[in-house]
Amino acid sequence: MSRNPIHIALVSDHGYSRPLAVTIASILASAAGEDTFHFHVIDLGLSAECRERIDALREIRDFRIDCLELPPERIEEAAGCRMEDMVARYRYPGAVLGRAFLPELLPSLPKVLYLDCDLVALDSLKPLWDTDLDGKYAVCARDALEYLRQTQKDIEAYFASLGIREGSPFFNSGVILLNLEKARKRNMTRRFFILLRQFGPSVKSGDQDIFNILFQGDYIVVPSMWNFQDPMSRWSEEFTFASPRFTPKVIHYTTGGKPWMPGNGCVHADIYRRYA
Repeated sequence: MSRNPIHIALVSDHGYSRPLAVTIASILASAAGEDTFHFHVIDLGLSAECRERIDALREIRDFRIDCLELPPERIEEAAGCRMEDMVARYRYPGAVLGRAFLPELLPSLPKVLYLDCDLVALDSLKPLWDTDLDGKYAVCARDALEYLRQTQKDIEAYFASLGIREGSPFFNSGVILLNLEKARKRNMTRRFFILLRQFGPSVKSGDQDIFNILFQGDYIVVPSMWNFQDPMSRWSEEFTFASPRFTPKVIHYTTGGKPWMPGNGCVHADIYRRYA
C-alpha cells in the first residue's frame, strides 16, 4: 500500500450498505494504475454481510478500510433531535449528518475526499484528490439547481433566505474534497450544528444547504464532470452523451428514484448496473 493513498470518506447505515459497496467497487474498477485507496466509513449500522461484501472487492484492487464509530447519541446531542425525528425536522435522515464530524473523526489527516453512497466513479479520482485547496475550506462542483437559477426566481429567493449572495455558486455536497486542517481550526463541526439548528427546519436540501452557508466564498469550484448529477441531462444539452464535451468522471444519482430501485426511471441507471 502506498504511503500516499487517496483518503475517501463515506457514511452509511444498513439501508445504504449495498449502494456503499457499489460506490467502492466503481472507484476500484475505474482507478488508474498507481492509485491506492484508504476508505474511512462512518458506520451507522453496517451488517457483517455488508462488511464481507466490501472485503470481497479486493478481487478488483487492494485497499485499506477503517470503520469509524459514531454513536447515534452523538448526532442527536449535536442536532438537538432524536434520530427517528430527523426527517420530520431536517428533511433528511440523521445518518447524513455523520460527515459533519469528519474533522474530529480523522484528527491526523490534512484532507479527505468525501463521497455520497449514491454515485459511481467512471475514471480515476486522483486528479480531483490532487487539486490544490489553496487554503480554502473545500473543493466541490455546482449543484444541478444552478442550471435553473436564472429562469426560476423562487430558487434565487430561497438561496437569499439562507444568506447566500446573488452570484455566489451553490455546490452539491455529494463530492467534497475537504480541508480538514482548516475545518478543525475553524471549529467546523460546532459551527455546522449551530447553523443546522438555526436554518434546519426550513432547508430544502438538508445538510447540503448548511454546508453552502458555512463554506460560502471559501471553496474552489471544479467542473461538473466531477459531480455530474442525473437531472442535468434533462435541463441542459451540454450534459448529454451526444455532446462531445460530456465526459463525466463521477455520476451522482440525486433524484428520489435511485438506480437500485425497481422501476426507478433513473437517467444512466445502466451505467450504475455495471458495478452492482
